[in-house]
Amino acid sequence: MRKCNGNVVVGLVAALAVAVLPAVSTAQSCGDINDDGNVNQTDAQLLSFLAAGGSPAISVCGTGTLSDCADIVGDGSVSFPAILDDAAALTLQVAGLATIFDACEGAGPTIACPGGTVTIAGQTISSSETWPASCLVKLADAVFFETPDGGPTTVLTIEPGTTVQGIKPAGSETPGLFILPGAKINAQGTPSSPIIFTSDQAPGARNIGDWGGVNINGRSTVNGPDCQFTAEGLPVPFGGCVTNDSSGIARFVRVEFAGIDFTEGNELNLWTMNGLGSQTEFNFIQAHAGNDDCLEWFGGTSSHTNVISSACGDDGFDFQLGFTGSVQFGLQIQSKATLDAGRDGRGIEGDNSEFDNDATPRSDPRMCNLTMLGANGQAGANDGSDSGVLLRRGTHGQFANMIVQCYGDAGLEIRDIATSRDACVDSNGDHLPESLTGDLLVRNSLFFDNGSGGTEHAKSGGRLVAPCTAADPGEDPDCNCNSEDYYDLLSAGFEVQNPIGSNAISSGLSCTDNYPDLDNSFCSGAGIPLSCCTGAGAGTCRALPDVMPDAFGFPSALNCASVDAAFEATGYVGAFDPSAGCTLTGAGASCDWMSKPWVEFAIN
Repeated sequence: MRKCNGNVVVGLVAALAVAVLPAVSTAQSCGDINDDGNVNQTDAQLLSFLAAGGSPAISVCGTGTLSDCADIVGDGSVSFPAILDDAAALTLQVAGLATIFDACEGAGPTIACPGGTVTIAGQTISSSETWPASCLVKLADAVFFETPDGGPTTVLTIEPGTTVQGIKPAGSETPGLFILPGAKINAQGTPSSPIIFTSDQAPGARNIGDWGGVNINGRSTVNGPDCQFTAEGLPVPFGGCVTNDSSGIARFVRVEFAGIDFTEGNELNLWTMNGLGSQTEFNFIQAHAGNDDCLEWFGGTSSHTNVISSACGDDGFDFQLGFTGSVQFGLQIQSKATLDAGRDGRGIEGDNSEFDNDATPRSDPRMCNLTMLGANGQAGANDGSDSGVLLRRGTHGQFANMIVQCYGDAGLEIRDIATSRDACVDSNGDHLPESLTGDLLVRNSLFFDNGSGGTEHAKSGGRLVAPCTAADPGEDPDCNCNSEDYYDLLSAGFEVQNPIGSNAISSGLSCTDNYPDLDNSFCSGAGIPLSCCTGAGAGTCRALPDVMPDAFGFPSALNCASVDAAFEATGYVGAFDPSAGCTLTGAGASCDWMSKPWVEFAIN
């Protein structure tokens, strides 16, 4: 929030009065406030001085007219208070930090929307534009945003409260949004005015896979040839080892009823992040009711907070190809109604690379404060629920303060020689790891009611017999730390707990009694009465699931700041602060950082 006083305003008015002098030379380049032919820290300091009410001793911009070179954010104004934004933007730019728009470019024109609806045909757009909240935007096919060679950055701005619909294909169309490397998205919703990407089908007739979802492609690291890879679904190249790249800003955004399967291993998800850089800001994102994964990272260095994966056909949080970013505060919930019985749906599916388990940069994410709830125990649930956390194909990573409950298979599963080899130390050659390397750690987390017996927290078939010998190497021809060493890894320092008989979720909920199935017993949408609810919850249905953790039986929480210096220090396990409280019914339902209307859980 900006703060100012009368003296600053009077001083700034005086400064602007001095700045508007008769032109004495041709206006210089954007940001060259002192007209010396360069844009650098001196210009940023001078503009900040003017924004604070200082009077210039020179003819600014070389013309005496501040608007000739100082409208850094491109909003058409350098008067108070807009000049404060200009000064901040120029300071960031000369420091080499990302801003959403190039200097003096601005958001671009607002698209024409006669009658309040516009349908965008499949095309590639090479200049910035704005989609307003007053317009229902429909995507008829794949819409790409690209930055032309040598041109200003193309930015798609979507106003708070905007709804974007993918038109359900009648043929070979692939309706979806694709941001190409070098372009950006600027989608800054609010809790009360979220930005919604959804199906064009009427409520009640929407289904997973109705359209192609949101796909963001950046220029950061990926462990493919020349630090690049080709996206699944539609063959778009991404990557480039620009670790601090920015693909834009998105917050309070929900994407739903998307995801398209083309062939095995070649799918579009709901919200796909390919090679995103560390200056990308995607927080408060929900991916809901999709035909493949909810949120998937292919490489990249981006960090995220407050994300929700719900009712997807496959995995909740999926990463591979050298993802080294982070996630704090994440919720994942499976739904019996949408889970694909032909797949193995997991809370986290973490890989380095299926093409080369030892490819570099190696996947090495940090994840802290996650609540993940599987479909095991939901009435009529199919067999699509697999392990809560699967780590394989050579991944590293740090995982802490997690609740992992109600998955059909193990709570925690570690696979592949390349994974366990890097996780454990066998210093005396007896093929039993004495300690952990620290490259892969799962700490201060609770695994409960997972597996067919409801009590497994590690994969069945682990080291329950004598270790391998040279004569009997088992699955590992090198007779080393291998994929059968989960139990040894656990005893060597994986701090997991499995308190039998206690419920990980409050209000008496567990897999076997009143677990909150994600179905249409959840009221959804403004003005829909409680009487809309069906099934066992009719009359008492909840607008939000009860995901607040119970204090009983939990391990102590780890300080997340010890996992990643950028993380918030928390004193609890799971994604939600037990002291925050929840209001689970009604249009104003909220539960810590999760609130309506930016989150919804209806599945059609």
